[in-house]
Amino acid sequence: MMENQIEVFNDPDIVILKSELKELEGQFLELTNEKEEYEKLFSDFHHRHTIELGDIILEILKLRKLKFKSDKIKFEDAESDERQYKEQVESEKNKHQYDLTDEEKIELKKNFRRATFLCHPDKVSDIFKDTAQKIFIELKLAYEANDLKKVSEILSQLEKGNYFKTKSETIREKDKLIVEILKVKNQIESLHIELSEIKESETYKTIIEISNYDEYFKEAKQRLIKELEELKTEI
Repeated sequence: MMENQIEVFNDPDIVILKSELKELEGQFLELTNEKEEYEKLFSDFHHRHTIELGDIILEILKLRKLKFKSDKIKFEDAESDERQYKEQVESEKNKHQYDLTDEEKIELKKNFRRATFLCHPDKVSDIFKDTAQKIFIELKLAYEANDLKKVSEILSQLEKGNYFKTKSETIREKDKLIVEILKVKNQIESLHIELSEIKESETYKTIIEISNYDEYFKEAKQRLIKELEELKTEI
């Protein structure tokens, strides 16, 4: 007596669509990581700039305010500038960032990228999205703080747990795969535009031209001190 056999039919269109979606997910995550690295570059520069030069800039803003005490509009503008910058200085001084060696910075970047591939909320299946979002936020905060230990711990947990399935792994309906492919393509296009704008920004151009941060901030401090002294003679 012959046993009944169930033949599983694999729609070749679905196989092709799932493969395309998987490739697009990889492209999306590569671009997302590139954007995250630029944002961290800006954040780190902004933090050091504020820590190194913030107090002198505050003194300059205070003197500028006094310089315009007879002009109500300019005085109020200068007062607003001083208040906003003071809040920025206080915020940056309250941030905790770990000091890392060059080798540790490379490891931090590598581990963050690997962890992002495993838990980015835009990549995982919808049923895992909320949990992935919480882990990703924790990961980003650790990355921004240069917390290599925490980033490495999160990566280890993700690799051991194999928590999340991607959309390319879980979506099985042709229509849904097509919709998701179009969605990811649009996300990729938007990321290309954002990355292009970042690379054209004055902030990016300034930072990448700095060959030695210590020398840059030393010279910047000297210029600000000179400006401060000149303002003192005007008041």
